[in-house]
Amino acid sequence: MKTLTHGAKGFVEGVVTYLRGSNMGPGALPKVQALFRKVTRQNRELTGMVTSAVVMTPAEKEALARAISKLVGQTIGFDFVVSPGLLGGFRVKVGDWIVDTSLETQLKNMSEMLLA
Repeated sequence: MKTLTHGAKGFVEGVVTYLRGSNMGPGALPKVQALFRKVTRQNRELTGMVTSAVVMTPAEKEALARAISKLVGQTIGFDFVVSPGLLGGFRVKVGDWIVDTSLETQLKNMSEMLLA
């Protein structure tokens, strides 16, 4: 049996506390159910964002999506965006997880180290 994650426990506790204090009655249940479905659906259908300095080929997109999905342990749909300001490399964001190999960030980090 799986236990609730910390975030899920907080969500349930918050809903219970809100319902107890609001005297909303049975009319609140459909709203809570809709919100709960939305939250759980987001956890199943993970979407990521890949920002690259140049346009990636379909093969590159597929290989990156496959590697990240394998790392995370579930299939992830990705949106791909081009941002020449990255100068080189790419940035991957999936939920709270970020991998940034961009030249822009590397130069910024080196600058901060030199000025510190």
